Amino acid sequence: MRRSVSGMFRRYAEAERQYWLQVKPGGRSRFILRKLLWSLPVWLTWTPLMALIGFKSQPFSVGKIISIGLVGLPLWLLGGYLNGMWRWKELDKRFPE
Repeated sequence: MRRSVSGMFRRYAEAERQYWLQVKPGGRSRFILRKLLWSLPVWLTWTPLMALIGFKSQPFSVGKIISIGLVGLPLWLLGGYLNGMWRWKELDKRFPE
């Protein structure tokens, strides 16, 4: 059992290294921008869900969804940016080639 788990982690580390070797030449800004843009579909998915879950006891309105979306968008974008920065630093530290 231990060998298979160890092998799985080695394969994951190798796949992550290959990913880093492909992404690094594109540059830090492009990497962070990709992470930032991936937060948009998440925001588009979570905004209506939060509106439906959060306002079950109150009447449903489009204005509430828009207000939740306007508040949530900068938060999701900031999260994507911070995630990209953190991930770039982590990969750069792990694979300094």
